[in-house]
Amino acid sequence: RLGILVQAGPWLLERLNSGSIEFAICVSGAINPRSHLVHHDLGEFGLDMRVREGHPLLSLPSIRRQDLLQYPYLAGGYTADVRKNIESPTSMRVDPVFYCDDYHALAKIVRDTDAVCAFASTFPTEGLAKLRLDQDVFEDRRRLNLVHHRSLELTTPARTVVERITEILELPDPL
Repeated sequence: RLGILVQAGPWLLERLNSGSIEFAICVSGAINPRSHLVHHDLGEFGLDMRVREGHPLLSLPSIRRQDLLQYPYLAGGYTADVRKNIESPTSMRVDPVFYCDDYHALAKIVRDTDAVCAFASTFPTEGLAKLRLDQDVFEDRRRLNLVHHRSLELTTPARTVVERITEILELPDPL
């Protein structure tokens, strides 16, 4: 039996420690290194800042950070300790007005408002458009890690999931 949960790094770490989940797949830095855990780099994926079709930002030839900050920013549910681990000097350093782990819900909110949100390049968001950002406005690549107990070997279903995710990461960005 295989179950999939979308949760923030600290929640996943707690479940890894208790043994209630076999492994976690998360953005590099979402789970801090621990001696009993192994982190495997699976590859990187692209991120796009997206807005609803017809959004005022789409009429600009390129978008600066200050342009982006004129609109509400939505984000996946990262805790403060995770944010400091995954942000880099080129990350958007702005506090989102809304956190949510459900990217389908985030896409709906963006579709219905003037909000801006980052999505994985391969994540389908009908009715949303990718923004053309100036360089260094937003870090548009992230590393993905597999995290599991050092003492446990992954089961066959888990290895199958990891292999499929690795295949997806190797696909070209669609947008």
